[in-house]
Parts: sequence; C-alpha cells; structure tokens
Amino acid sequence: MNNQSNKMNTKFVGHHVSSGGFIFYIDKVTKKVSVLLIKNKKGEYWIPKGHIEEGENQVEAAFREIEEEVGLRKEQLKYIDLCHLYQFSFVDDNGHQNTKEIFMNVFESLDRNEIKLEQGETDIKDGEWLDYELALEKIMSYSQNELIKAKQIFDEYLKRQN
Repeated sequence: MNNQSNKMNTKFVGHHVSSGGFIFYIDKVTKKVSVLLIKNKKGEYWIPKGHIEEGENQVEAAFREIEEEVGLRKEQLKYIDLCHLYQFSFVDDNGHQNTKEIFMNVFESLDRNEIKLEQGETDIKDGEWLDYELALEKIMSYSQNELIKAKQIFDEYLKRQN
C-alpha cells in the first residue's frame, strides 16, 4: 500500500535554501505588537518564506517571497536583521539525503496592511496579523524560540528609533 500523505515534500532534493521572515507591526497609539503568520493546509502557523532563486541573496529572496505569499511589497516593509539560520537534514521516503537551511529575518511593516494570499498551487490556506502573545501560542512549537528572539531584535530596533 502506497500512502502518499506520509511523504515529505521533496520538491527540492539535495540541498534546499530558503528565506523568509517574522513581520512585526506596532500600533502607534496602543503600542500593541502584532506578527503576521501564515497557516498551511494542516493548520500549522509559520512565517512566509520560500526558495532562494539563482542570483538572489537571502534578503532579496525574503522580500520576494513575502510579496508572493502575503502581498506585502518591499516598500511597505523595513528589513531589520537576521534572526536565525535554521538548518537540518533528513532522509526522504526514497532514501535520498536532504539538507535544508532557512534564513529567518525580522521585518517591520509600516502599516497593518491587508494580506493578499498567493493564488494558484500553494500550501498556504490563510494569513493573519496576530497579537504577539497569540502568535507565540499558535506558531509551530519548534519556532517559538525564534519568534521570541525575533521580538527581542524588534524591541531593540524600536529602542534605537526613539
């Protein structure tokens, strides 16, 4: 019996490098911090991200992927810093060794812009601005520490702005 639902997505076999980001928005009046997260078809929350294309650096790829996945354009965002480089390896169902690197960046959204989800063939089911505390509860558990670190980077950035 061949159960396709247990297969790992191996569109990129071998070494796969992607980039994306934690996007924060701070309400100028209430000072409440929101984070933009996407939700996949399995109901898991994570950051917008995707494959780094030929000739792109990781920051350019993050800007492009954010625009493709949630509709926020580069001029609506401010790049702050790299938060974390997540690296892991796995063997897929065909016995191929794979490695993956994900650059996790920190951005500020200049407004709480409307989210325009990527159309067509995509794993993204939804995207939303969540209060930071709720985002911390909803994000996939293995990314909670990165979200905490990203918020610290964002807070330091805000202090430097004042």
